[in-house]
Amino acid sequence: MSSAKSRHSKLREQYGEDFPQWYYWLTAHSFTHAAIVIIITGSNLFAVIEAVSHWIIDFCKCEKWITLHQDQVGHMVFKILYCVVFYMSTSG
Repeated sequence: MSSAKSRHSKLREQYGEDFPQWYYWLTAHSFTHAAIVIIITGSNLFAVIEAVSHWIIDFCKCEKWITLHQDQVGHMVFKILYCVVFYMSTSG
C-alpha cells in the first residue's frame, strides 16, 4: 500500500492491468487512518477530516512537493488538533 499509493509507482506495470490504480491504494490508506480516528474519537467529522487531509498530504509527498518530515508533521498537526478539540468539547 505504501508504494502503490503513488501515481509514479511501477507496481501496476509489474503486476498487470488487474492491479488496482494508485488512487485506490491512496484512498484505502487514507480510509484506514480515518477508521482509526473514528474508533478512538467516535467523531464522524474527525474521520472525514482525517481521510481528506491524509489523502492530500500523502499525495503531496508522493509528488515530492513536500518531504517525508513535512508529511509527518502535517499528519501530527491534525492529530493534535483532534486532541485539542476533543478535550475542549468534553471539559466544558
